[in-house]
Amino acid sequence: MKPFHLMPSELRPDNSMLVVVHPHNNECCAKTGLGTSETEAAVERIASIIPAFRKAGVPVRICFAAEPGADPHQAFGGIHPKIAATLDPREPTYQAYHPSVFAVPELRQEMRNTFRRHAILAGFNLSDCLGKSAIMARTHAEMGQDVTILRDASADRSDIAIAEMYNDCGGESMMSLMRRALNISMESSRTVMQRLGIVS
Repeated sequence: MKPFHLMPSELRPDNSMLVVVHPHNNECCAKTGLGTSETEAAVERIASIIPAFRKAGVPVRICFAAEPGADPHQAFGGIHPKIAATLDPREPTYQAYHPSVFAVPELRQEMRNTFRRHAILAGFNLSDCLGKSAIMARTHAEMGQDVTILRDASADRSDIAIAEMYNDCGGESMMSLMRRALNISMESSRTVMQRLGIVS
């Protein structure tokens, strides 16, 4: 199957989707998991922007790291309460026991069927599951999406952040090199919201 598209397109509410990756307490809560001040700040930002994206007509999909049939509210310490408070029962959520959320065929299919050419990613962990999701969205044979990671709405938990310090290539992590090679952009959430016309 050919990639979803080959040429970049304008970022618009009607062709974008906000995908929140693995907002579990074990990943981002500083009190009960391996979270840090950076992950907690990212949680705050994610919770604050979700209503604005929805209001602008950008679908929000929250993806959990849980085996099929498992309760995502229990897996990996449960969902961070500030993210759980944003859940809308009318919206589908996705579960994948896999580093990339785009390993879920239903999520890929929804993006294709609704012509969502831009994957806007937030969540955890930037150097692991979120980063791998970005790479898969860009390279999977069914996808080829334009990908933007929200810099202030993503972070690494403490053990991954430390590991990345020892896994660099000339001062740049391997995941960072991959993002740059694949033209995966990182922008502030405000910049992306301005491009979408959500804020002025």
